[in-house]
Amino acid sequence: MSKDNDREAWERQPGESGPAFEAFAAYRDMGEKRTISAVARQLNKSGTLCHRWKLKYDWRARADAYDASIAEEARKQAVSERKKMQDRHIKMSLQLQRKAMEALEKIKPEEMTPKDVKEFLRLATELERMNREESIQQQTLQLRREEFEYKKERDSGTNKEVEDLEEVEADVYGEE
Repeated sequence: MSKDNDREAWERQPGESGPAFEAFAAYRDMGEKRTISAVARQLNKSGTLCHRWKLKYDWRARADAYDASIAEEARKQAVSERKKMQDRHIKMSLQLQRKAMEALEKIKPEEMTPKDVKEFLRLATELERMNREESIQQQTLQLRREEFEYKKERDSGTNKEVEDLEEVEADVYGEE
């Protein structure tokens, strides 16, 4: 059940009595352990009456909509927190890089030991490799997105358009 008359499904619905909504709210707030008998016990109401209200006011769908809304809010919060964390990490990384570059520029090559040179080379090649791999992964993802969009557009066409595209693809790729 979605919004009804600009009300969320888990809010009091038109024609729903106060006691019926109170019972629904108790049911909604029980989470995964929702039962009609638990609502009846909690509110000291008849189980039969609660069951009638459940059917009449579609409690299951309304509670599912409420759960989905809560889950969506939690997901948005997690995404927001992750973005903040990434921003902090990027800021720290850039500060560390600046400091490292300042320190690196102060090092005189003749003061470096063979062990220092070896470690610097290892780190530099590892960083380059990581960046190149990330770039390749990003390019691969972009190609997959473009392929997906192409297929989505192709598949959303009429059957005749899809058949025409398949014929062109067969000609291009030598398929039958």
